[in-house]
Amino acid sequence: KTIERRFGKKVIVTSGYRSPTYNRSVRGAKNSQHMYCAAADIQVPGVSRWELANFARSMPGRGGVGTYCHTASVHVDVGPERDWNWRCRGRRRT
Repeated sequence: KTIERRFGKKVIVTSGYRSPTYNRSVRGAKNSQHMYCAAADIQVPGVSRWELANFARSMPGRGGVGTYCHTASVHVDVGPERDWNWRCRGRRRT
């Protein structure tokens, strides 16, 4: 609700609970917070993942916040505080 109030729009959850089998199939972390109902991947229409992640990182008591190159969603969880930004690897120019 804090995120919805900040941006004045509803949060869209693109991934919530994942069974261990499904988590493996999407190559999720071995001990993913998704498997404990403690994480969600979210988007807010019209808000960039960078702006959303920066705001989530400013929230007191937050857990992990991460971005990925392959999706516009931002991972948020209630586990230990940590951050990551997985960038896409491009071809090296020779």
